[in-house]
Amino acid sequence: MNKKNILIISSLIMYCFLFYKQTIGINIPLFNLLLIISLLVADLSLLKNKKWLVVACCSLITSTGALLYGSFLSAFANIVSLLLLANLSLEKEASLFFSMIQSITSYIVTPVLRLFRSTEVFNRKTEEESNSKESLFSAGNILKITVPAIVLLFFFQIYKSSNPVFYDFIDRLHLDISWDFIQFSVFGLFLMYGFFRQSKINALAQADQSFGNNLKGFSPSETSVFISGKKEYAAAQITFISLNLLLLVVNFLDVQFIFNSQNHSASTYSQYVHQGINSSVFSVLIAILVTLYFFRGNMNFITGNKRIRGLAATWIILNIVLLFICFEKNTAYIRECGLTHKRIGVYFYIFITFIGLLTTLFKIYKIKSNMYLVRINTWFLFITLTFSCLFNWNRIILEYNVRNKPEISHYYYLYNLPETSLPFLLKNQYLLFDSASQTHYEKLLKRKEKKFLKRFHAKQWQSWNFEEERIFRELKKIPKH
Repeated sequence: MNKKNILIISSLIMYCFLFYKQTIGINIPLFNLLLIISLLVADLSLLKNKKWLVVACCSLITSTGALLYGSFLSAFANIVSLLLLANLSLEKEASLFFSMIQSITSYIVTPVLRLFRSTEVFNRKTEEESNSKESLFSAGNILKITVPAIVLLFFFQIYKSSNPVFYDFIDRLHLDISWDFIQFSVFGLFLMYGFFRQSKINALAQADQSFGNNLKGFSPSETSVFISGKKEYAAAQITFISLNLLLLVVNFLDVQFIFNSQNHSASTYSQYVHQGINSSVFSVLIAILVTLYFFRGNMNFITGNKRIRGLAATWIILNIVLLFICFEKNTAYIRECGLTHKRIGVYFYIFITFIGLLTTLFKIYKIKSNMYLVRINTWFLFITLTFSCLFNWNRIILEYNVRNKPEISHYYYLYNLPETSLPFLLKNQYLLFDSASQTHYEKLLKRKEKKFLKRFHAKQWQSWNFEEERIFRELKKIPKH
């Protein structure tokens, strides 16, 4: 049995031990450490790859977020990190964008390819080749193991359900070999096999290598919807001049609205922010796409193109101004109506878009390719996602609103921050709820508390995280009536 097969089997055992019937907790950082060490055992040269090391650190950061807060965001970001880590272990020079595509594609393609290659139809062996070393995960070996295992498990379940003595013996061993566990293990085998046996997708690897970060020069073969380069240059001038004038008016009116914000109601703020964010999403995306089209190639090398570059730079700067206006809109809306997950999401969108505009401006003046923009912004997006896991957003929302907007509806706490807000609601239920609905909400909170405590005590150590421990300790301090 070769090294990678040993790593697959040992990782599968740890996967089942750490995650079967468990939730997000300390199991995620432990499993990440195991996978990183396993990859290094398989290939110690990965320590010399800076890109791989950065992604490995990001996987540990996201798994730390899972340990601290047990959040879905941390678990999702950690899955992204591990997918990248798996592919970068094989394709060490791949860009992050193509690495993610290759990793996902590999999970889909690899099992099919391995199965086909192990059959006589797709891989006919000579008598001499058949005596050579066979893969542990060939079709023959898989069937040799799975068929007896299925028969054994079938009779195991029959004897367990029909024989009380045998059932008690298995129960004392805490051996949970159910159909759910079997399905969980098979899925785990798929995950671990795909993680350690990534396939190189040649078409994607070649595409990644063929797209350089720098534009090399004027290309006579470049196609254009404007038939000629002169007409495209003229169209670009007209486009950027008209768009600059339009956005200048929009920004002026927005700034005027903000300075007169004290004259507007909360409902007006709500409508204004939502419409402003939606229009800015569309506007900025179009700004980037229009710029990418006109500066995709030859426009960068036309003699005397300073004017068109200046117009494009002005267009980008005006879009940056638009983003700052959106930032102020969202901040004013939060001051008026309180903090929510969606309003935090708006800040993230503004930040990522701001980075996208800056890199677009950099692309124009440094004559970079469109693929460069994709690659660099993929890194920014990934790093932003990674570090966002280090913040307890539920706690931040609760503390901000309690401190700054005490009149915010308790419904938001009940249904959007159900566990984080539970200690706060129990402490202040007689202040938050009117007498008419007091009995109803008292029962509801008690039910939520009972449900949380039951789940908390039923959890095993693999699912332990700091946030739930903190909530449990706060609940214990609340005096019972």
